[in-house]
Amino acid sequence: MNLTKILFTVMALITSATAWSVPVTWSANGHQYEVIQAPAITWAAARAQAQSKGAGWDLATITSLDEQLFIANMLTPLTTFSFTEYLIGGYDATDGDGFNSGWAWVTGEAFSWTFWGAGEPNSGAPVEGFIGLDNRFNSPNWGWNDYPGGTHAYIAGFVAERHTAVAAPSVLGLLGFALLGVVRSRRR
Repeated sequence: MNLTKILFTVMALITSATAWSVPVTWSANGHQYEVIQAPAITWAAARAQAQSKGAGWDLATITSLDEQLFIANMLTPLTTFSFTEYLIGGYDATDGDGFNSGWAWVTGEAFSWTFWGAGEPNSGAPVEGFIGLDNRFNSPNWGWNDYPGGTHAYIAGFVAERHTAVAAPSVLGLLGFALLGVVRSRRR
């Protein structure tokens, strides 16, 4: 295998926009994100599974357009339904009042930026007190939709976030690792 082909393969893996199955670090905040495929999971079960990943892990919180776009780039719609949702860590702390007036993040950080889809939150019946990223809204940027929190066929899974910064490998470090493999294979 020649060096050009190896470098092309490494760069393709780095820039791939498919659904991720391993944590990906966002350089803007140093947090790790992972898309977990879990069809029809409830919001409560998604949160428990995210937290079970270890210290600092919970459902993702989205506090800026840049973070929204970073996460949206990781998502893939289901092919069997007209719409797909991935659950995130937003919930209505006053759920049950029918107004969706007390939105909060699982981490307690300020709920000051939103990316609701058109007409959302609409607090349909039953009261919809949880947030999912919905491929029908702001396509392809996965606008937010309020949903009741139960199991639904359109739920593809959830986005987990490690809410503590980790050291991200640099692109140069990854390329250096690939080149080291080439040098070792040529010595054999």
